[in-house]
Amino acid sequence: MVIFDNCLIQAPDGTNLSRCGMKKLRWYVNQGLADQVCEDPPTIRLRFEPSGRRGLDDPLLLDGKPNVCVVCGCTENLTRHHIIPYCFIKYMALEYKVDIIRDIFPLCRPCHNDYEAKSYEKRLKMADDMGVCVHGIANDEIRKVRHAMGAASALVHHKDKMPTERREELFQIVRDFIGKQEITDEDLNLVKRYKIKDREDYVNFSKFVAHGVADYNEFAKEWRTHFVDTMQPKYMPDKWKIDRLTQNVWVPARMLKQRDQ
Repeated sequence: MVIFDNCLIQAPDGTNLSRCGMKKLRWYVNQGLADQVCEDPPTIRLRFEPSGRRGLDDPLLLDGKPNVCVVCGCTENLTRHHIIPYCFIKYMALEYKVDIIRDIFPLCRPCHNDYEAKSYEKRLKMADDMGVCVHGIANDEIRKVRHAMGAASALVHHKDKMPTERREELFQIVRDFIGKQEITDEDLNLVKRYKIKDREDYVNFSKFVAHGVADYNEFAKEWRTHFVDTMQPKYMPDKWKIDRLTQNVWVPARMLKQRDQ
């Protein structure tokens, strides 16, 4: 199973610039911006001088990614895994969003599921240490919300078919949740579609963590170390390092433009 195409982009003089996927390769060719010069690996040569040649000394950009699970070596049911969780990265500066390509590797589905459980335990510990809730509100409140949403949904769809006793039981759950005795169909639909993120006491855990990161290099190292210590990956590229520093990241002009729009 292939999830990284590892196609090559070359400058007009034949210098290898970066790797890309087949979709991007075909776009360049179809737009008349490049010519395909090799089939294996698929390689295109640009018809124009690129705006920059940053990263030519970075093997993590030029060597390509393995199409095997970096933990167990399996080649089936592969998924892309962000070693530094993207749920945090998406709230960080643009250069970190660009840099994470160096920390994305294949995991087979079983290994991915195994690590996500370990990652969740780490996030729970982080939330506890920071005094916030990983789900945005306290667990007992989460249970109340889910209980009320389930009751409202059942009433919206099936109240006319329910035994009277069960119907009253569900209505009472909704009454207790919204603090109102007379429940209308509109109330039921509002509770059914209840959004935790709209609550005043909601705290976006991922955003809270991201905005509190003072040193990204230490933050990234912590997550790389956690991944290696818990999963013991056997097939990581030799050039990938736990203590790699993120610095002087070149951000393409098009991404800067999109950010500023």
